Amino acid sequence: MAIDWVYQYRPTSFDEMALYPLLRKRLEFYATTGDFSHLLLVGDTGVGKTTTARILCGDEAIEFNCAQENTRKDMLRIAKQTRSTTLWGRQRLLILDEFHKIPADAQTIFNKTMEDDAGRNTFILCVNDIDAVAPPIVSRCMTLRFDVGIINPKTQKLSLHKHANITKLEWIEELKRVGKIIAEKAGKKPTEEQLDLVASNELYIIDPRRYIRNLEEQIKMDEMKN
Repeated sequence: MAIDWVYQYRPTSFDEMALYPLLRKRLEFYATTGDFSHLLLVGDTGVGKTTTARILCGDEAIEFNCAQENTRKDMLRIAKQTRSTTLWGRQRLLILDEFHKIPADAQTIFNKTMEDDAGRNTFILCVNDIDAVAPPIVSRCMTLRFDVGIINPKTQKLSLHKHANITKLEWIEELKRVGKIIAEKAGKKPTEEQLDLVASNELYIIDPRRYIRNLEEQIKMDEMKN
C-alpha cells in the first residue's frame, strides 16, 4: 500500500506549507534568525503545527508525544531532562506534541523550568485547543494560531478568522499553490480543474492536509478513468 503524499512528502520548508501571510512572515523570521522563545502553536489537526516545530528545530529537537506520555510522572521525567547541562552551552529544543492531552496540574510542572531555564531550554508546544492549556503556560509562550477559519456545523460553510487577514479566494490559491508542489514531488501535474474541484468542498479547504489527501485521490481516480 502506497504512503499518502501528506506523509511521504511532508514539507521541509515553509514554502511548501499552506499558511496565511502574517503567519508565514513570522515563521520565516524565526527560521532565518533562529531567534524565538517558547512557542505555543494552536490549531486543529492537519494545519501544520508539528511540521512547523520540526522545521524550526531541525534535527536538534527532543520530541515527546503527549498523547502517550501525559501523566504527572511523565512530565516530571521530561522536566528532569531539562536540568542537565547541554553540550557547549547550546540551547535545548523540546517539542511537546498534543500538549493539550496533559492534565492542567501536570502542565504546571514546567512553569519554573520555562521561566528560570529559558536560556537553556526552548519549548514548542503543539495544541488543538488553547483553552486546555494552563494559563501560566500560555503566559510564558508566544502564541501562533494556524487555523484560518471554522466550518459552521449548520451550514457547512467556511467562516474566516479575523487574525488570518485573508480572503477565501486568496486562501484557496494558497492551497492550490502547495497542492501543485506536493503533486509535482510525486511526479504528477494537476490540472486547474482538479485543483478547483477539490477546493470546492469547504471541508477540505479548512484543513491543508485533507486538501492534499483528496487532491491525491482525485488525480489517481482521473488517471484510472483515462
